[in-house]
Amino acid sequence: MFVDPVGLEEQIAALKDCGIEPVSSLALKYIVDEFDREYLESKPYDHLLAALGCEYEDSQGVWGPASPHISRL
Repeated sequence: MFVDPVGLEEQIAALKDCGIEPVSSLALKYIVDEFDREYLESKPYDHLLAALGCEYEDSQGVWGPASPHISRL
């Protein structure tokens, strides 16, 4: 099944409206650097939500969740 891509900025804004957002701009930068934009946009919300469930390294070298609003199983 083909799904129309949804722009990354549009996905981020929609999730923010639902109370789901990255812990910091650094976390968002990590996601965009780590995952290809085309990949994040190819399956709207699925890939971005999975990426928000990943850990990232903050400016002090500490690893933590990219979003406190996503639980990983």
